[in-house]
Amino acid sequence: MDTSHTATEIDLGTATQASLEAHIVEQGLTAEELVNASVAAGNKFKTTERLLAAYLNGTIDPMENDNGITMHWYDVAYRATGDLANRTEKTKKVIFGFYKDQDYSNPSVPWSRMRKIAEELITGEEVKPERAQVRDLHVRFCEELGKLYKAGNDPANDETILNHPHSAAIRAALVGVTKGLKDLGVNLDTLTNQD
Repeated sequence: MDTSHTATEIDLGTATQASLEAHIVEQGLTAEELVNASVAAGNKFKTTERLLAAYLNGTIDPMENDNGITMHWYDVAYRATGDLANRTEKTKKVIFGFYKDQDYSNPSVPWSRMRKIAEELITGEEVKPERAQVRDLHVRFCEELGKLYKAGNDPANDETILNHPHSAAIRAALVGVTKGLKDLGVNLDTLTNQD
């Protein structure tokens, strides 16, 4: 996708949903091309994410919920169920696959931005970010150290740890993790790799 050519025809940063959709159709752009352009640009200007958001708005039809409220793909909560959630998840997997094909490490980041942009394109209003709920620090330490403890004590990782160039450091860190969990009052017997 030649973004320099298309950027002169339409201001991707301020274009409306309708003009972005028309641009996508006129240029014959696919989701894969938009993802590739986004990754190539390093998401620097977010214009391809606006195009992707408009693409998704045009691809995943909204539906009315039981309360008569129109729901869009960006309204779908994580692990939601239902027709709209299924259609959104199917498209999300395809988009994430394109990002992964480009060795993009975390497609959830641009996906989150696209959800915000998509809502702004539909409503015409800037979406205020919700204030993240702060996790209790004790709980966070228990959860994060618990993950490390499980990874370090998983028999499937024994050979990897043993043969790792930093094996001694990893084993020493695991001792520290174990001590930290005990200091936090965590019963180590409750930590299994089955969780």
